[in-house]
Amino acid sequence: MDWPNVFSGLLGAVIGSIATLAGSIWAANRTVKGSVMLADREREERERIIMLSSASGLLAEIRDNLRILGETPDNHTLVPFLDDMWEVHKGNLSFLPLATQENIRKGYASVVFANATATRDLYQLEYNQGFLEGQYKTHSQNTKEPFEYAQKELEDYLKKA
Repeated sequence: MDWPNVFSGLLGAVIGSIATLAGSIWAANRTVKGSVMLADREREERERIIMLSSASGLLAEIRDNLRILGETPDNHTLVPFLDDMWEVHKGNLSFLPLATQENIRKGYASVVFANATATRDLYQLEYNQGFLEGQYKTHSQNTKEPFEYAQKELEDYLKKA
């Protein structure tokens, strides 16, 4: 037996195995990094879509509420404000500037009071047990300034997005 030939063959096999192992580890590492980067990009895109959906939904509802406010002629008209989009997206406002979040919350707090007053007054009127005290108009007017500010800020946000 020629030992130098055996050792050189064995050495070649070991070196080849190590090179194959290193190459497969390198390829697996690249694949994992690529998958993680792709997953991060997909997550960021989903978050962006959710933010745009929240902003556009709230903007549409705020515009409708400002329209309702503008069309309510006097204290004798009770038109409930919309608050469905607020109920869905109120937990997803952290992407907006703090002042915008505060104005949206102030506006919708007044919407809640105005809608509660409207429901109570309509119930009392239905059974001739009361009259309109003007509280609905007061609460509804409190929505105007915060909603106008929020509308402008949401429009600016959506233009930039």
